[in-house]
Amino acid sequence: MRILLPILLAGCAAPEVVLYTFAPLPGSPRGIASGPDGNLLVQHEEGAACCRVTAFVPSASTEVFGRSAGPGRPMVSDDRAYTLSATGVVASRGQEELWTADGEGEVVASGSAAVTPTGTVIFATVDGSSGQVHGYTRLGQRLWTTEVSGSVVGAIRSGADSTLYLSVQGSQTLLLSMAGESGAVLWSEASSDRPLAVLDEGVLVDRDGRLAMLAPSGLTIWESDAAVGQAGIALTHDGVAWAVGPQSITRVEVATGTVFQELGRVCSPMTYGADNAMWAVCDASVEDQVELTRIGALPTAVSEPFGGEVSLAPLLLNGSAFVLVGGDSPRLLGFSGAPPQSTSSPWSTAFGVANTGRPD
Repeated sequence: MRILLPILLAGCAAPEVVLYTFAPLPGSPRGIASGPDGNLLVQHEEGAACCRVTAFVPSASTEVFGRSAGPGRPMVSDDRAYTLSATGVVASRGQEELWTADGEGEVVASGSAAVTPTGTVIFATVDGSSGQVHGYTRLGQRLWTTEVSGSVVGAIRSGADSTLYLSVQGSQTLLLSMAGESGAVLWSEASSDRPLAVLDEGVLVDRDGRLAMLAPSGLTIWESDAAVGQAGIALTHDGVAWAVGPQSITRVEVATGTVFQELGRVCSPMTYGADNAMWAVCDASVEDQVELTRIGALPTAVSEPFGGEVSLAPLLLNGSAFVLVGGDSPRLLGFSGAPPQSTSSPWSTAFGVANTGRPD
């Protein structure tokens, strides 16, 4: 169902942010997180190789330390960070490496580590045509390994009850539900649905480029015509999902799938701020330029236009918005004057709450 409401110009002007720091990167950015020690953890390519995690002081973008890493964005839970290596996962606290774990074959290039609410660390590997999903304790002890019939595609999503949802591509594409504490497969369906967010009510998925919702059992609750792409979705505190499509951003009522606002803007993934607005980097009126944008009743630019490619959500932290820019001049930008990330949303970025890719 689609109900489009008129866009009302609110009387409140969007806050202006100021670019106060930047740091060049040696290769294209892959992910960003707030580390347990307060530093920014930036995952990026290193020349033609993948990849490296560099820690920066947020207030000055001064490099603190760096280490080699595999693909995927950093995940942070409690007092430690988890990054993928070429064959598994590395747990660290600041510069200290706590433990490593390896699976058979190589890690899935399009994935990342995930952490369940009980602290189980999840990652996937692939060896030829065979895939594996692994579960480890936060202390590095292996809990389980489950064979799957292909390679895990994209992110593994975890619900508040630690149920995992993942897409597996082999001789056919499957959507799987697994128990995060045991690795047992709960159900498997031949489906190209890509899990985006796990809520108490069900699972929001990308169904052939449109937003849909499944019950925890896998049955379809609703389908919408809201376009959604790799940028995914973010949710407000009051049950509204912003879906980011290739050429539009759309507001959808989570309970019913009703579309009630669609804006023709090209934007990055979004982050829901404590000011009850979405924050993203969207196309500017200047050709080949983008701008940090606050999206309330309508999108409003809050920064000067700048060049480069932005495919990751802004990180809202300590009164600043941190943006990773790719393209010919990869860099980390810091803008002052932004709100903190919302703590009232059940899924405040495309990766979940905070950095862990699951609800707290």
